Amino acid sequence: MVRPNLSHLITSNIINHEFIKPMTQNAANYAAKKAMNKAVLSVLGEDNTLYMPVHQRKPNTPKIPLFVARREELDKLNKQIFLLKKKLEHVKNNIGSWAKTFIAEMFDISEKRAGEIAPVIDEIEIMEPDLANELDDIVGEIEELKEEAPPQAKISNKRKRKRRRRSP
Repeated sequence: MVRPNLSHLITSNIINHEFIKPMTQNAANYAAKKAMNKAVLSVLGEDNTLYMPVHQRKPNTPKIPLFVARREELDKLNKQIFLLKKKLEHVKNNIGSWAKTFIAEMFDISEKRAGEIAPVIDEIEIMEPDLANELDDIVGEIEELKEEAPPQAKISNKRKRKRRRRSP
């Protein structure tokens, strides 16, 4: 990871009218920065890899470098994506079997399967409302095929949907 340089040194590789090959701009900068970092660690107790100036930190945030905070945020998002994927696979695997039993008018079995699917769709709705609406549309199309079915066998009746207020 490349960090911006805070110190710049101008060095000359000619001393006493002699050219000294190992002394270059990069080598001098590297040595000076290493010495500065070591001095700050020993005197102030601040590690240069973990330091973040106070004016760049938001209030009430932990004292961590930006790349660590970004990695933590990425891990949190990956975890949410994994959970959503897992729930969606569960619905995908079970909605077909529910639909078969529902269309075949085996309402006792479809009632049990609807009870398994509905809470998962409710959890998906919290995470991704648009995806839950698409699943509701699919379920609605299947339920329209057998309108005379008992309400216990339908997924839509087992859902705990939040009612939307009408805007004035």
